[in-house]
Amino acid sequence: MTGIPMYDGDDFHTNDDRRAVAQGIFTLERRHAQLKRISTKLRTAGTPHALVTHPLPDRESRALVRRLSTGDVRLIHVTAPLDLIKERLRARKDHHFGSDLLDAWISKHWQEPCGENCLVIENGLDNQLLEDQLRKFGPSD
Repeated sequence: MTGIPMYDGDDFHTNDDRRAVAQGIFTLERRHAQLKRISTKLRTAGTPHALVTHPLPDRESRALVRRLSTGDVRLIHVTAPLDLIKERLRARKDHHFGSDLLDAWISKHWQEPCGENCLVIENGLDNQLLEDQLRKFGPSD
């Protein structure tokens, strides 16, 4: 939609990370190592803009992303009803994060991005709104 390269944060998990996620023992240290791998990829890709999907569930991880960036970082937080998120997780085949992990994960890891200069799209069901917001992130040069 934006015309810029897109990366899925899940692609930067190690096999050990995936096992830790599936067992419910994924740590902040593992998340930060993953974010550093993503940052390295973006620096070596040689593209001035990129879109990376990642939940960035905690303030510390969002702050790390900003510190690792060499340019302008814009974070988008897309919300959706919890039931819909669980439905989408159940539909994923052979994924390391199952819908059965979500409730415990939210209580352990999630911190709302309040006052952190994140664009919040409050309805993950509205694809047109999401597309309109993402177009604003297209390359400006």
